[in-house]
Amino acid sequence: MNTISAEIRAYIKLITNIEIENLYYDWSLENQSGVFLGVGPSPYVIKDSYQGKNEVHEAVIRMSGKVEKEPSSIQSTRINSRTLIAVRDEILVEIEKQLIRDGLEDALRNAKGKLEKSMLNMDHINSHIDGEVVELFIDWDFDIDRSFLIMILNPKS
Repeated sequence: MNTISAEIRAYIKLITNIEIENLYYDWSLENQSGVFLGVGPSPYVIKDSYQGKNEVHEAVIRMSGKVEKEPSSIQSTRINSRTLIAVRDEILVEIEKQLIRDGLEDALRNAKGKLEKSMLNMDHINSHIDGEVVELFIDWDFDIDRSFLIMILNPKS
């Protein structure tokens, strides 16, 4: 993916005239699905609200506290009826930072993905949002200690 990321970003810019600074992605081989998330250079502030936002934040913070540490900040938005994105900052603990410095980023990414996906309380989230989470994708920007959770939903309405 690292070798084609620049090409994908350039293609998006060519077609949409939208500048993508960073491209994040995750796969579900079992479901034969995946997701790309493009983030632009502008700082983002998410102010909108959606049903169950506080409960989503609680579940994500609780999971983060079990796997690594609670985020210093969390933002989320429901960009449409099928997609909810949560952004966490400063969740890495010192052992993870050392693994990254030691070049073990892929192993860390794999382990964190499995743990976080298994420990996020989907029942709690599903009972508070308008819909049901059917897939969860996670990626990290280890350089800036930021994480993106993308929840694909089956909307109720």
